[in-house]
Amino acid sequence: MEKLFKIMVAALLILPSGGVAKIPPTWAEAIADVEKLLQEYLRKSDELLRANDPRYAELNFTPLSYAGLQYRLWYFQEHQCAILGRMLAKAEYIGHLEPPQPPLSASLNEVWGAAMSLDTWVYTVKRLVELPIAERAQVWNLECVGKHGIPDKIWDHRGQGKVFMQVNGAYIDVYGDVVDGFYEQLLYVLNANPQVTHVSLGSGGGNVRDAVLAGYEIRKRGLSTQLSGPCYSACPLVFIGGERRIVMRPFPSLGFHRMYNDDGPLPLDDRFYDLVAVYAKEMGVDARWLISQMYKALPEDMNILGDNLTERDELCRRRIVTGYQGIGSRVC
Repeated sequence: MEKLFKIMVAALLILPSGGVAKIPPTWAEAIADVEKLLQEYLRKSDELLRANDPRYAELNFTPLSYAGLQYRLWYFQEHQCAILGRMLAKAEYIGHLEPPQPPLSASLNEVWGAAMSLDTWVYTVKRLVELPIAERAQVWNLECVGKHGIPDKIWDHRGQGKVFMQVNGAYIDVYGDVVDGFYEQLLYVLNANPQVTHVSLGSGGGNVRDAVLAGYEIRKRGLSTQLSGPCYSACPLVFIGGERRIVMRPFPSLGFHRMYNDDGPLPLDDRFYDLVAVYAKEMGVDARWLISQMYKALPEDMNILGDNLTERDELCRRRIVTGYQGIGSRVC
């Protein structure tokens, strides 16, 4: 079993993306082609796993169930950016995220890793084709630009200045900018869906007034917040409104910078920092620390925290976050 665990870890690290080099005319055709290819790699993976560990057959596993669902977390972000790059006509920036597949004669590590990668590609593209173009652009801007080897400032302006709120049972998924009217839009959705207990966030930030009012409303209703995407600028102010504040695997980061108006960055003695400090203290977080993190970066920059264990510990200690969920789950 230990041998197979080591093989699985190696496989997860070999193919960080595993996209396809040639996309057919439609995404439906692309999915069908990749699903066929996936079946070939699954059959070969099954053969190799049976040859390497008798327990694999005894336990009646498939290659994917043997890996566990967490394998998708290793590939998801790279796949997402590669797919979005093609969907948004930015293919020249994502070629490095689409390496060729190994031959079926390759090692178990490579073949099994390719099967997991292809399965995640299918899972990811099926999610993205359902999104409107503006929401795809939002995801690209927030989660791909400047990351995974994609250059900075390759923005897609179709996603700017928009926010999407979708209710899924007890969850409301909020993704996009904290635009003017964000609070009123959230209030309307919450009033129409009293069963909601969790607000899931991914945002590049925006209006501080709307963020603070949204945070107060979330706390008044006793709701929890969670990060399912990066949360920058004014977004952390919404996030700390949650009674419980959970960051989901693969642990998206929080980003802070100075507040500003049309005249430029606000000085630290501006009354808006006092108002944010009062709000933060009422939410039970370390207000002085929060303000200090905001003041470390100019409006055009971002002080990003949460990318490593030390920063996550600090976010816990300052009560910005109350827990992490996924591999290595913990309660602060």
